[in-house]
Amino acid sequence: MVATGELTLNGATNTVEIPLQAQLADGAILVTGSPEILFADYGVTAPSAPVVVSVENHGILEFQI
Repeated sequence: MVATGELTLNGATNTVEIPLQAQLADGAILVTGSPEILFADYGVTAPSAPVVVSVENHGILEFQI
């Protein structure tokens, strides 16, 4: 199943499609997703420092409902 919606981060909003997984656990429905996002799409600059820190220009947003 794929959900389509608006994701707002850092004041920037984009339409996203998020693959969802659902399962029945102890009588409750658990829905999870983990879309990959590009920081630049939301005006976020990845921090950098020589030798000390290295950060990719994307990340994974994980959620559980």
